[in-house]
Amino acid sequence: MASCCFALVNVNKDFFYKELHQPAVQAILRAFATDKKYRTLVVIRAEKPSEEQKEEPAVEVRFSLKVEYLGQTAHSIAFLKRDDFQVLDLKACDAKPLSSQVQVVNLGFVGEDSSVFELAFNYVEFSFIPLFNTYKQGPAQTEKSSSLQGLDSVQKDLMQLKVHLN
Repeated sequence: MASCCFALVNVNKDFFYKELHQPAVQAILRAFATDKKYRTLVVIRAEKPSEEQKEEPAVEVRFSLKVEYLGQTAHSIAFLKRDDFQVLDLKACDAKPLSSQVQVVNLGFVGEDSSVFELAFNYVEFSFIPLFNTYKQGPAQTEKSSSLQGLDSVQKDLMQLKVHLN
């Protein structure tokens, strides 16, 4: 997580590692890894408003156990536990790779020229719709036959969502 996060939220690596090792952040990380009720860890880069208009805003990194909208200049990366890993397996030996236990979602830098609707639209249009389209046409149809039953309905709902977000 640490090796990709600082680049995704665009902060200095040393600054990120320093924040990551703060006791309060370690408590949040521990809760995410070991407590079944916490399924999401969010790493947020936000700008602290400067006292004077001339200064560049200072940057802060926050860690949270829930997704929330923090304004157009915040940038969030969400780590989501997969269903089979409500408690992460982090043992040094015989541990499952973290990539099989956690999904990563870039909630993006919304910015002043875009919105959360555009962010969601991009995910639907360029990720979910193509994923479901290729899943339907992909290899090993016999293995997936039971999961294909509701696929047409999901694809229709995704197309409707795309229209509503645009």
